[in-house]
Amino acid sequence: MPDYTADPDQLAAGSDRDDGGGSTNNGVPTADGQVIQNDSSGNPTIEINEHPDSPEVEIAEQETWVHRWNMDYFEAMTRKEYYARGAIITDGGGDTYRVLSCKVNPTKGTAGPVKFTVASESLTANLPPDQFEINPVELGINIIKYPRYFYAFNDPDPTNALLNQSVIRVLQNYFENTTSQYRDALTFQLLVSMGNPGTVTDGAAVPDLDLVVDYSTGQVTSSPTARHAGQITPICGTDLAKAAAIEIIQKYWRNEETPYIVGWEITWYSYYYTPQILNPGGYVEDPMAEAVPQLPEDFWDITDPDIPYATIFDAFADYNPQCYAQENGLVKISWLRKADHVDQTQRTWIKLRRQWMGTPIGFWDEDLYSSTERPSTPEEYNTTAIPILANADVNKASCPGVRTK
Repeated sequence: MPDYTADPDQLAAGSDRDDGGGSTNNGVPTADGQVIQNDSSGNPTIEINEHPDSPEVEIAEQETWVHRWNMDYFEAMTRKEYYARGAIITDGGGDTYRVLSCKVNPTKGTAGPVKFTVASESLTANLPPDQFEINPVELGINIIKYPRYFYAFNDPDPTNALLNQSVIRVLQNYFENTTSQYRDALTFQLLVSMGNPGTVTDGAAVPDLDLVVDYSTGQVTSSPTARHAGQITPICGTDLAKAAAIEIIQKYWRNEETPYIVGWEITWYSYYYTPQILNPGGYVEDPMAEAVPQLPEDFWDITDPDIPYATIFDAFADYNPQCYAQENGLVKISWLRKADHVDQTQRTWIKLRRQWMGTPIGFWDEDLYSSTERPSTPEEYNTTAIPILANADVNKASCPGVRTK
């Protein structure tokens, strides 16, 4: 790297001036007899006057004001200390501004007038417009929560929904146990349990009477009078849930346990001059109906009379009814409020990011992602009982509820 300090004729730096009278070797000093405007004490008497074309106002992404004055050199060098970047100044109307830059331009060294320039941005003018984004995000859900199967398990009848938890547990056992004998036994138990939903007693799922399978004919009968080989305790749950579970097992064989499905991440950027209260998120909230502040309608409302939808999401039920259509044919999306984020502080304003993640119904657990207070009594917890396997004599070598001898 060159040694710049070795140059005896280097240009002035900082407060030095190349006027021939300072510590540098450049410039020409003021000539003897040159007329300079001074007061009686020998100090310059240049009055502070603003330029005729000042202030200059530019309204673009931000509202910028530029003031220019003439004043003497020493006045300018003193005043520049009060106009550092970030300093807050106020006009006669009470509006505030933040200084962006201050510039001192001497015209005749320290003897002549100096152009003094201050650029600032308004803190009370119009803010930049809000911004809006929607991005698809792959969810990577377990196949049990895929909408094709979720609705089969999550029956609108609370009794059936409780019974169907037995089917879900069988699937979980299937996934967690790798022996083919165990898995085959669970699959067979599901098949022969068709038509035997069980009952709910005192909040617990109770299986129907044991079944007897004649392995030579495949005939299944109930109400056995004695325990013997082929006696099976049926799995509680609706036939719809059991059929869904059997199909899931087939998909699992094909390594399709995480089917493709996306969530819709809404990002709303707003701009402020002052810090705002932040929302920690973590609860179910519809940005278009429940959020405070609400997502502006301009971002999602369909106003075209030729388009038969009310929102930008309503066509989901037509494009992909399996994932998004409800029984009435309308779209229903479950939205999770995410934590707010101060994306960045840009010059004079703060950019606040609000976000929601929308998914098909069932992805967000309403117990975990609740906007209410945490439980304080036992009754406030979801205490669905574990199913009772009535009359079961489990042979752990095969699977629960199946007797081989």
